[in-house]
Amino acid sequence: MTFALTALLLLASGLLGGGVTAPNISMLVELIGCAVLGIAMIGIVDGKYPDHAKSALVFAACVALVPFIQLIPLPASIWRSLPGRAVPDTISQLIGQGDQARPIALDPEQAAMRGLALIVPIAAFVATLQLGTRKRDQLMMLVVGLAFCSLLLGVFQVATGRFYLFSFVHFGLPVGLFANRNHQADLLLLAIPMCARIAETLPFRHDRRRLILLCAVLFFTVGIIATQSRTALAILPVVIVVAFVIHSGNIASRTIWIGSATIGAVAVIAAALLIWTPIGAHALHRFQDVGEDLRPQLWRGTIAAAKSFWPVGSGVGSFVPVYDMFADLDSVNAAWVNHAHNDYLELFLETGVAGIVLIVAYAILLGLRVFPRLSGDAAQQRLVGFTGLAILLLHSITDYPMRTFILLAAFGQLNAMLFPARDARMRSRRKGPFKVSPQPDFLQEPQPATADAATR
Repeated sequence: MTFALTALLLLASGLLGGGVTAPNISMLVELIGCAVLGIAMIGIVDGKYPDHAKSALVFAACVALVPFIQLIPLPASIWRSLPGRAVPDTISQLIGQGDQARPIALDPEQAAMRGLALIVPIAAFVATLQLGTRKRDQLMMLVVGLAFCSLLLGVFQVATGRFYLFSFVHFGLPVGLFANRNHQADLLLLAIPMCARIAETLPFRHDRRRLILLCAVLFFTVGIIATQSRTALAILPVVIVVAFVIHSGNIASRTIWIGSATIGAVAVIAAALLIWTPIGAHALHRFQDVGEDLRPQLWRGTIAAAKSFWPVGSGVGSFVPVYDMFADLDSVNAAWVNHAHNDYLELFLETGVAGIVLIVAYAILLGLRVFPRLSGDAAQQRLVGFTGLAILLLHSITDYPMRTFILLAAFGQLNAMLFPARDARMRSRRKGPFKVSPQPDFLQEPQPATADAATR
């Protein structure tokens, strides 16, 4: 039941949550998330989770509480004394509501919506914690399948100029299931390390599994190039190398360097050919005009606003009206500024000191998962988890990838994969602690081929 509902959550998030959705669509995805979380909480009560995941579960609960704490009404005198409330208070006085109790969040409706959206990643995290190795692999297959369908849809979008699912600003680009090309690129990037893990589970000879991985990486690489996402293109080479590390299980293996060199050569050829197309020419031009990007101006305005609302913040989901009060006039144009294009600065503005504490706590929890030495499937899945999280966290510096349901759900899933699967934990309880190798598998020296290995 837990696996089926989690798969349904990922599927609904991918097909319905790639952009700004209608409230009823969002509610549908969140209701599925509630069902997943309800079933998963039964497992938590029964102790079906890693003992060392307690701190992560407490952290997830703290994250979920923030937007709802900001919705607690405060007496007018206390609210008025909070930093940054002078202009909103003046407006309230003019409309005769100056003495009403108000919450910290300047936009309570948006704060409630953002708080409810957190159900999706938390449900995916808690549920995936309780799944076995095979079920986790199947969830990764589902994410890869969504990426494949999204890329195919993007091909039709470019070819026909139709089939866009959301109001778009990137017309003529393969945005697939999303409204934003950067989010499409993120999903395709996530699919690459997942393909490396999935290839290892296929019932084929090693050389055939390697060929399948090579074709999959090529397919998604061309799709990422077509999105023209600069950050994704900068991350792509590292992701490809890590994918072959996951596949070979040995950083000294020739597979890594031969596969990476092949992908690199094909990518260079593909990029050279794309330059002769409108999409390729525009992608090259985007790297040339980095200095003209409006993001630094958006960041300056966001930092100025954050300082004015420090240390309590303006409230989750209040970025748009607050930024308008502090926007650099040089950045004003016909485009609508919906986010800071840096999720860390936006979190700093909306949550103040609480956001900084949460970021630091998450970094510590993430760092602690590096130290346990796992082997076999557990080590591979953990490396996939770290790679996927690195993709999303790095891209959050220049964009807002985790504002869509599918990437939120994938974020929760990837965090859970840092912990051993349920079947591995059951074996450890029967046989003692996890087998600890002197080095992680992907750092060990290659072993001589045996007769059994040669006949595989």
